[in-house]
Amino acid sequence: VCSSLEHLVKDVLCAKIGICAREIELVQLSTGKPALEKKCNIAIDDRFKLKIPVTDQFMTWEVVLNCSLPNCPPDFDLNDIDFFYSLTLDSVEDLLPSLNEWDHRKDKALINVISELRSAYLKYQVERLDTIDNRCAFDYTSLINESRIPADQVEVFIDNNTVHFLIKPDVNLPLILPTGVSEDYIILLAVRYGAHGSVRSTSLLTSPSVIQLIGTNLDLPRNIKTDESLSEYADFVARSAENQVVTIFLNRQKKRKDFIFEMLKLLGHSVLSYDTQEYDSASFIVEKDEFMCILEVRIPPLFPQRAPQYRLMSMYSTGEDCEPLMQFLHMPYSETWDVPTMVDQALNVITSKHLPEFRDYCVSVFQVPT
Repeated sequence: VCSSLEHLVKDVLCAKIGICAREIELVQLSTGKPALEKKCNIAIDDRFKLKIPVTDQFMTWEVVLNCSLPNCPPDFDLNDIDFFYSLTLDSVEDLLPSLNEWDHRKDKALINVISELRSAYLKYQVERLDTIDNRCAFDYTSLINESRIPADQVEVFIDNNTVHFLIKPDVNLPLILPTGVSEDYIILLAVRYGAHGSVRSTSLLTSPSVIQLIGTNLDLPRNIKTDESLSEYADFVARSAENQVVTIFLNRQKKRKDFIFEMLKLLGHSVLSYDTQEYDSASFIVEKDEFMCILEVRIPPLFPQRAPQYRLMSMYSTGEDCEPLMQFLHMPYSETWDVPTMVDQALNVITSKHLPEFRDYCVSVFQVPT
């Protein structure tokens, strides 16, 4: 990309767009300059094709700039001449203010135009529904009017004989999911209509941040029924997702609680503390051959898919930073074990292997009482 336009392209490729919060992909670079003007080692590319996320699909747009006159506004080819015929001078001023105020030196100048053009195109797609299929238009209208889902949380894309809806259902999990998780979305519902709206197929997209938090995709319990409105189905999907997340969290919390209680059964006489809300941590005094230290255990949110973490901490010795000497332990573990086996395996290895090693480590740093 030529140097005068490079920052604009970087802004585009770093942006996330749409309710799916996906990145735009650069698929082709070219230049409008004749071959005679091309020089070795000088970038003059000022035309590029982009894959723009639209619903759960992509459109390929061509963006045309002029590296010799970078302050000339960009041209676009969306491969949809009817859309451009639908625009008027007044509507362009209203829909694309960043294009009217184009200044290539401004940060995000190009991505702002692309975002506005994409919004205008999606609005045009909604307007086309009445001319495409009555069922699609009815479903869209009922979804906006009867549900708690605002229009800007629904995207429509008509691709040949298929109509795509992407919907952000109103999922409410403030007590379980951290605030940052819902910045983009929790789930998205994709609905596809075949010819004449006769076939409606559905799929569910789970946010990567939610998958990371719960360790799995959420399931779509069933397809939409023939006599079911889209607003009813979207509400059903939202409640189902909430129930799935709550069930997963409660099951994981019970597993952590079982783990803590199993440790208390064996080390309850020497417990220092344990968490009684999330059951994600505990500490104990452990002893072998008159050497005592503190065993700290942390159980991760994704337990039992993720292993507990163990740390030994000296009660006598400190390092140069005046912090207690400590050692993180690598333990045998399998998520297929039952909880008693997990605890038994861990304590056996700690007692037989790690306590003697930690004692020797402490002795090598400072003399400890014997």
